[in-house]
Amino acid sequence: MTENELLDWLIDNVDPTIKKAEYKYSRFDAYSEMHDCFIELKCRRKHYPDLMIEKQKFLNLVEDGASYYICSTPEGIYCWELTPDMEIEWITKKMPKTTDFKRRSWVSKEVGFLKVSDAKKLK
Repeated sequence: MTENELLDWLIDNVDPTIKKAEYKYSRFDAYSEMHDCFIELKCRRKHYPDLMIEKQKFLNLVEDGASYYICSTPEGIYCWELTPDMEIEWITKKMPKTTDFKRRSWVSKEVGFLKVSDAKKLK
């Protein structure tokens, strides 16, 4: 599943008021008018019991207001409500600078992991 396919699925099955962010480099991927919240989307090719979120992305989202992190894996679609008081253990990992595989530069990023068992399963 791609992020566009995930967005289309959410609009068709969860909330028809979801709109894609207007700007390519927005701090969020979509916005729900119905729930007045920001949405970050990720699509993973493999399923893990814990799914990664970048610390800076998390901080930006909770700073902006009500926010959700929605992630698809081969086993389903999972949703977490992000709040400033969430207890997340942050670690630094070497990761690709972007998901564009043509650029092979690596950077250190602070990341944390959200437990799938704590998520609401949407599909």
